[in-house]
Amino acid sequence: MFQKVWPNKNSIIDLYTWWKDKAESIALSNVWLAGFILVPFHIWQEQNLRHFEGQGNLSSTVMRLIKFDLRDASSFMHCKIRSFQDLRIAREIGVSFPNAQSNHIIEILWRKPENIWTKLNIDGCSLGNRGHSSAAGIFRNYQGHPTGSFSHYLGISTNFLAEFSAFFIGVQMARGKKIQFLWIECDVEVVVTSIKNGNTLWKFKQNWFGVVSDLQAITWKITHSYREVNTIADLLAKRIAFTQVSHFWVESPIFVHHEIEWDLQERSRFRFVHS
Repeated sequence: MFQKVWPNKNSIIDLYTWWKDKAESIALSNVWLAGFILVPFHIWQEQNLRHFEGQGNLSSTVMRLIKFDLRDASSFMHCKIRSFQDLRIAREIGVSFPNAQSNHIIEILWRKPENIWTKLNIDGCSLGNRGHSSAAGIFRNYQGHPTGSFSHYLGISTNFLAEFSAFFIGVQMARGKKIQFLWIECDVEVVVTSIKNGNTLWKFKQNWFGVVSDLQAITWKITHSYREVNTIADLLAKRIAFTQVSHFWVESPIFVHHEIEWDLQERSRFRFVHS
């Protein structure tokens, strides 16, 4: 829940010191501190149940009981949601806290394309901007399953140039796949606007002239998405900017499978914006 591993401590005092220190850097610290009472209590109760009555609960049941008690205890706390981690923990416990006044939370989803469309999410990455860069993208069908992905190392470049490069590489791959209905999604609004208007950077004018005929031969569109739902393309781009070795996958690499499954299940992501 809090993504912390309980360390081996010699005494309850040592454990309390560790628990209290962690509260200074953890989401919903008041809920975390309440756990210091509730977690040992449930462990002690479970130990007695097994020792004296010869029966016990599954660990998942014990965890559920702890969450129930945390939920009840949280109703008396004056907590506010200030980050995604706060919101995730609150939802897992089953409580509702007010948002901090400086932020507003919106719930967003990655949207699947319609049944005749293929969706291409693109992203660019530059480590240091200007630095080692890559352009990445992932194709998915109407069911949300990957049908190909790429991350191309660009050398030393900028984020802006990497974003445009991802678009042109993606269109070229779509041509090779003979895609007739292409929906491109990018998380940089100025890039989306430039491509819609045909006003690409001078550096990419030749690239633009090279793909215009391909785009005219198909039905296509490009839209803006929030960064939080463009996670897979972002991961692909960052990985290759670090490794500096281009890759093309028939479907997708294993390190993005968790995020693909998240989108397949149409699970929410969250974005914090200033009110």
